[in-house]
Amino acid sequence: MTTREEPLLKEERRRTGTRGPPFDFDGFASQVNVGDDVDACDCEHNWRRARVVLITGDEMKVHFQGSQPKFDEWIPRSGHRIVPRGMKAPK
Repeated sequence: MTTREEPLLKEERRRTGTRGPPFDFDGFASQVNVGDDVDACDCEHNWRRARVVLITGDEMKVHFQGSQPKFDEWIPRSGHRIVPRGMKAPK
């Protein structure tokens, strides 16, 4: 999308009450690499800023910003617990 199209899309979303197509969780998760900054849902269902530190098969280990490594979590790639940075976690 070009920057010229962006205001038009925002206006259309405001006018129609739509927010665009549903987010492709599986598609995003399949493209995540070690070192990527993401938003991740922790075991207490809080969205937090995180970094992917390890990927093995169908899971990825994330480190939550501001937490000790002992609180790192394994998150399945097929779930809905990981999204692009800035999409869910408070800033």
